[in-house]
Amino acid sequence: ELNSIIYSYLSYDKKSVRMAALDALDINDDFSLKKAILLLADNSDAIHEFAKEKIKTAEYHHNKILVECLGLPGTRIRRGLFELLETLDIKELDVFMFAKNNLDKCYSYLAMSQNLKQISDGKMVKLAIEHLIQQKEICLENIIRVLAIRDQTGRMKTAWRGLFSKDNTQRANAIELLNDIMDRRLFNTMLPLLESPTPAMALAEGKNLAVIPKFDSAGKDIFSNLLASEDWVDVIMGLNLTHDKPSLIEENSILKELEGSINKNISKEAQRILMKNGKKNKKSQKIKSAEIPLGEKILLLREIEIFSDLSPAELAAIATVTKELNYDGDKTVIRQN
Repeated sequence: ELNSIIYSYLSYDKKSVRMAALDALDINDDFSLKKAILLLADNSDAIHEFAKEKIKTAEYHHNKILVECLGLPGTRIRRGLFELLETLDIKELDVFMFAKNNLDKCYSYLAMSQNLKQISDGKMVKLAIEHLIQQKEICLENIIRVLAIRDQTGRMKTAWRGLFSKDNTQRANAIELLNDIMDRRLFNTMLPLLESPTPAMALAEGKNLAVIPKFDSAGKDIFSNLLASEDWVDVIMGLNLTHDKPSLIEENSILKELEGSINKNISKEAQRILMKNGKKNKKSQKIKSAEIPLGEKILLLREIEIFSDLSPAELAAIATVTKELNYDGDKTVIRQN
C-alpha cells in the first residue's frame, strides 16, 4: 500500500520531496503509470528526466496508455512521451485507434467552437473559441507525430514538418505526401481538417467521416464537456464562459466538485464563481475581492506586446504565475534605469 501514501507527495511544493516520492513510487499498474507520466510536466528538469527513465525501466509497461496520454496538456509531457515512444515497440492497432479517436476529438473541438459562436460574442466566449481551435491543431499534430513513430521511411516526419509550415507550397506538398503514405480511411477523415478554409466547411465535409457530437443551443453541453476535461485549461475556459453567460451555472453541481480540485487554479476559479452567485462553501478559503479572475488576466496579458502572439493555453500558463500589485495613483511603478 506504499503507493497510496506516496501519491499525495508527487505534487508537493518542495522539489526534494517530489523527487523522493517519485523514487519510491512503484509503477505496477495503469494508475501508477499515469501518475509518473504527469511528472513529465514537472518544472524541474531533473524530475522530468527521472520520471522518463523510471517509466522506461519499469517492469510494468502499457504502451497504449503512453499513446493516449499524448492528449494531456503541456508541451513537456508531450515531448517526454514522444521521446519514450520512439524507444518502444508500439502496436499498429494502438496507433490506428489513437489516430481515429483523436480525429473525432478534432471534429468535436470544431463543433464546440462553432456552437459557441452562435451563443455569444463576448470576450470570454471568443477566448474559449480560439482555445478550442488551437486544441484541434494540437490534436492533429499529435496524430501525425504518432504515425511518424511507426514510419521507418522518414516520409511521415517530412510531412509533419511541412504540414505546419506557413509556406502554402510546403503545406500542399505535405498533404500530397500524406495521401501516399497514410491509411486511406484516416487520410479521408483528416483531409477536411487540413484543407477546409473554415471550421464550418470542415464540419460539413467531415460529417460522414467522423463522429461529430451535437450540442444544445444554450451551450450547457459544451460547458459540461469543458468542465469534465482532463486538460486544466479546458476547465478554466469552461469556467470563464460563465462571465458572459451566467445561466450556464444554474443547478450545476460539478462546480462544487471543482472547488475541491487538487489543481489550485481550477479550485480558486470555481470558488470565485460560487461566491459570486451566493453559493459559497463555509469551508472555502478566502479569496481577495480585488483579485483578477484568470480569464481576465489572460485577456490583459494578450494586450502586452511580448505575449500578443501566444495561444490561450500558453497565456493561461503565464497567468497562473503572475501576481497583482496595487499602487496608488501618484505612485511610480516603473522608472527607467
